[in-house]
Amino acid sequence: MLFSIININEGFAMKKLFIWILCGLLVQASAYGGELDLSGGHFNDEIEEYLAHRSDEELAKITHLNLANNNLTKIPAILERMPNLVEIDFRFNDIDSFEGLPKLDKLRKLDLQDNDISSFEGLPNLQN
Repeated sequence: MLFSIININEGFAMKKLFIWILCGLLVQASAYGGELDLSGGHFNDEIEEYLAHRSDEELAKITHLNLANNNLTKIPAILERMPNLVEIDFRFNDIDSFEGLPKLDKLRKLDLQDNDISSFEGLPNLQN
């Protein structure tokens, strides 16, 4: 991993620095490629807080979001501010309902493999 040279165990300030650098680069990269990969445990409260402080314009540039393998139990509220999502990967989480999933007109792929969803109740109508 590119950021392994930073030891986040050296205290809260270093951990915050790591998160801000990681998020800044990821969101900056999304401006060019539209992809934001926070899979494998890289999405947490601090990352969500950081994204919440990004402009709507920046978040609207994200078209592909990977939140696989994060132990999520619900759909993150930040998706409300990502209207141009085409693909969302929620594989290998603990999501049990569609509560909180906004209507995303451009959404083409929603991967929910290995979650706890037992009903399609609450799933917004998908256009495509």
